Amino acid sequence: MNLLLSLAACHVLTMGIPRGLEQAEALPIDRPAIRSDFGKGTWTFGTFTAADISHGWTKEVGGVSGLSETSKKTEKVNFRMSEKGNPTTMLVNCVIWSDTTTINPEGSWSFSTGTSGINCGATPDGGTAVHMLQYVAGSQANRSAGFLDLDGKRLDVVEHYETDQGGKNFSPLGVLFRDPAAQLAAIDATNKGKVYLQPGLTPEQRVDLGWASIAMLLYFDKMQ
Repeated sequence: MNLLLSLAACHVLTMGIPRGLEQAEALPIDRPAIRSDFGKGTWTFGTFTAADISHGWTKEVGGVSGLSETSKKTEKVNFRMSEKGNPTTMLVNCVIWSDTTTINPEGSWSFSTGTSGINCGATPDGGTAVHMLQYVAGSQANRSAGFLDLDGKRLDVVEHYETDQGGKNFSPLGVLFRDPAAQLAAIDATNKGKVYLQPGLTPEQRVDLGWASIAMLLYFDKMQ
């Protein structure tokens, strides 16, 4: 079932605004479809541009051991993130991955388990510092599912399940980026997507949270 459908399969959900981000900038994403045959795309939100978004081949490796069959898929994604008036441009390289194990795949019964995630490294254009994003799906609400490392300062990546109608979805509708003191940003992965940015962020924080948000949206798109 589509990640963004309710259990009743009758309403396409919208993520509720996370607590602490009620006064944040809410920036809808304009994201035309990207061709899968190595075409490049451009997504924009507010004053931000994610340019030269490109997907590599999906690679799959696997094997069989006894009653178990395993499969691991990986796909590389690259893009450039910039903001109008902001001197920093980030060059972003990501790998989206999924691991699946199927028990008794050729028998009269079978079941599958798996997980997925994304790993990214980003460097300022002309610089050498590497900013990291790591996320593994499947954490519980309010628990860290990964981190965003910004020159040694780490933000937790936390899955967000709350809907605009006050309930909770069975799978995450987006993620939050937060430090111990505050929510700094969020990505709403429903519909076309939306980025929430806390007021008062530095230019460096804004562009870092911008590229991390686009990376997470690319992950959610792949997992649908």
